Amino acid sequence: HYDDGLIAQMELNWLSPLKVRRAIVGGRQNIIVYDESQEGEKVKLYRQGGLRGFSDSMRKNLYQHRLGDIYAPFFENREPLSLECEEFIDAAMNGGKTLSSGAVAYDVVRLVDAIDQSLKSGGRPVEPT
Repeated sequence: HYDDGLIAQMELNWLSPLKVRRAIVGGRQNIIVYDESQEGEKVKLYRQGGLRGFSDSMRKNLYQHRLGDIYAPFFENREPLSLECEEFIDAAMNGGKTLSSGAVAYDVVRLVDAIDQSLKSGGRPVEPT
């Protein structure tokens, strides 16, 4: 839970035989789904017309029930590591900045550590340090 009302949830299960690589970001009017396991349309925008009043079970059934128009933008299918390497080389040669900096890496490590501490304490909220 964040101060501005944003709620984030992450589920990890290393023992599951099913590998799910999906991120769902829901808003008042749309839901964006990023699914790494999809060959083609990895990103889909579900236009909902408003999510107020939707129960958790309705959100869970997103794939079983079409709740509005679906838009799948085209993205070039490139390996993320190759894009990151190109960005780093370009920044090094031309003096630019990269999106993934040491500061971003530091923030990621802080968040992962807070998640680990929270899990070890039964889900208690933990402030990243």
